[in-house]
Amino acid sequence: MSKYKRTSERHSQLKNVYLIEDKVTLRYIYRYIPLATLTQSIEFKEPSQWWDEFEKRFYCAEYNQQKYPGYPKKLFALCTTAKRDSEAGWKMYKHTEDPLIQIKINRKKFIEALSLYFKNKDVAIYEGKVNYDIKEAHISRLHMPSYTRTIKGVEGVTKVYPVKGHDEIFNNFDMDSYLSLLLLKRDAYSYENEIRYFIVPLDEECNNKDIIPIKGKNWLDFVEEIRCSPADKNKVLEVIEGYNNIKLSDFNINKGTYINDENIIIN
Repeated sequence: MSKYKRTSERHSQLKNVYLIEDKVTLRYIYRYIPLATLTQSIEFKEPSQWWDEFEKRFYCAEYNQQKYPGYPKKLFALCTTAKRDSEAGWKMYKHTEDPLIQIKINRKKFIEALSLYFKNKDVAIYEGKVNYDIKEAHISRLHMPSYTRTIKGVEGVTKVYPVKGHDEIFNNFDMDSYLSLLLLKRDAYSYENEIRYFIVPLDEECNNKDIIPIKGKNWLDFVEEIRCSPADKNKVLEVIEGYNNIKLSDFNINKGTYINDENIIIN
């Protein structure tokens, strides 16, 4: 497997699903969401909405249309994690007063549902692990064939260095090249163990959209466990009890390992 360009292959049973190497083999994936969105339609968002400017740089870039015709291609993404629990995750994704929960998702059911939902639409679905193996400085110049650096200790003398991985990705540029760029993330975020799903429309139907909702499907269709911070557990139980046709016994609601900042007493 290449460090830079990851290749994809069609799912053995789902014709509109493609798996990007290094393939995901997990039974479960996880996602942090506000409690209020648990029963709302699942949404895939255009990467231009990602909060990290560095992370969306290859999606929002201007591509030379003579070399890379049709790029950047419009697509929609949804991020999950392979990590069951993370203190940093509980703090990073807490944006509102609404209780934050982590949901345990049956990956097979989720992918099969996506495949069925888009069965009669001209859409390709991709699953891939985020690549944390390339350093930030390297990612920042990956779009350039080479860069110039002053030779240390020799005033006014510079040397041109090739950018490793550039030719592999940008020569014979294709969808695998494009998605390989969208799966790059700085190693400072490697604790996230992120897995991304991409919806790639193959026609122009979605050109004016920045979100694709999976209508009629919400996270409760795939959740096998709900976890929350200790401070929110009663609220989560109270809200779930209020859902029609939802039995509490269907879910295993555990406390997440969220570390609060309260002082402790040592006797």
